[in-house]
Amino acid sequence: MRSVPPRPRAGKQRVVLLIVIAVLAAGAIAWRIAADRVRVTTYVKIPRSSGSIIDDVGLEPWEEYRRRRDDYKTLIVSPLVIDAALQQQDIGKLELVRRHEASPEWLINSTIVEFPNDGEVMLVCLPCKGGDADQAVTILNALVQSFQDKVLLVQRLDRASVRADLQTVTADVKTRLDAQLQELHQLETAAPPVNETAITLLKDRCAVEGKLFADLQLQLLKQEVLSQVDERAERSGGYARDAVHVLQPATVERP
Repeated sequence: MRSVPPRPRAGKQRVVLLIVIAVLAAGAIAWRIAADRVRVTTYVKIPRSSGSIIDDVGLEPWEEYRRRRDDYKTLIVSPLVIDAALQQQDIGKLELVRRHEASPEWLINSTIVEFPNDGEVMLVCLPCKGGDADQAVTILNALVQSFQDKVLLVQRLDRASVRADLQTVTADVKTRLDAQLQELHQLETAAPPVNETAITLLKDRCAVEGKLFADLQLQLLKQEVLSQVDERAERSGGYARDAVHVLQPATVERP
């Protein structure tokens, strides 16, 4: 019986070589794909609210701040903000936007939002191909500007609402206090016998109403001062107190 000759070692070496080449080729393809991806990022300051002009007195509690921060994280990728950004004339003309048929779902699903180190700075990121980086920068800047405009509008409306409510309550308390003071004067100047018990009770009520009226006036004055400070800051090109603002415009980060 004739024995089967052994396979040449050259065949095994050829197989190993083909495997190595395949692995290297796959790695090169993966590297090229990864190298062609970039991240466009921007940073937005989300400050904690403060009731003071000069220090951190009345600073918003962290739990409340985190809830508000989460609301902003949802808002920036909401159709309300993204539609406003995509509808800007310069944005709608971009090839990257037209490629996705100006669909807000694309930008909603692509945008990454997080708060590094659980802080007051919001990182907004838009991954894209390297060739689309410049367009992505323009889109992300428009998105963040749209977000900032919406937040500032809401803040202005909230402040106006607070001032209006304070003015209404203060006026009501003043009307009530004036009526009580007039009644007290009538009791004190009435013909004898004087009702001392009624006078004492009314004096106590006037004292309570008077303190409430003074507190409301102080709160109203504080709101007016803070509003004036904010307006002056905005007119000078700065940012109003507690205002959301961009720390760094969009830039390209390559791997």
